[in-house]
Amino acid sequence: MIGFRKKDQLSDIQEPLSSAAELLRESCRNAEPAFIAIGTELEVVYAAATRLTQQTIGIIRLLTGESQEESVLSKVASVAENSFSELKSRQISVQDNLESIISIIRHLSELHEICSVVEKIALILRIIGLNMDIECSRQPEFAELFGFVTRDIRMLSDSILAVVQNIRNDTYIARSGQDSACQEIRKDSEELVS
Repeated sequence: MIGFRKKDQLSDIQEPLSSAAELLRESCRNAEPAFIAIGTELEVVYAAATRLTQQTIGIIRLLTGESQEESVLSKVASVAENSFSELKSRQISVQDNLESIISIIRHLSELHEICSVVEKIALILRIIGLNMDIECSRQPEFAELFGFVTRDIRMLSDSILAVVQNIRNDTYIARSGQDSACQEIRKDSEELVS
């Protein structure tokens, strides 16, 4: 009886084992395509990671100058140095131009002052013309001789005063414009340097 029980127990176990084996085979058939797909995806990821690693190493070599080409950083440094040198040259040029503008401003100021002297001369000429008119009115024979001269002196005086006023206005406008431009250029130049 003992042998019979073992057979029954074996047959009892055999049937669930067969069912389990069949289920396992079925699961493997269903899992195999998914497993292969995962493997394929892993290969793609590995290939991409390898390419990225190679690109990273290439860029590092390029940046540090370990490649056959000149280092990008040294190129950037060279361009920066050249730009700085050019900027310094332009700054010197601007400074020279500022000095020229300041000189022009001084000349315009001197011209403005000269206008005062010329204006005084014109007023003196006017006074001379008036005095001649007064003297001519006292002596009728002088009126015929010097009347046109006194008129021309007064006209000359008026013309000189008009020209002086125009010069004074123009120099004031030019000097103001030059002053403003000079201050703006100086301010921009200082901002550029700092």
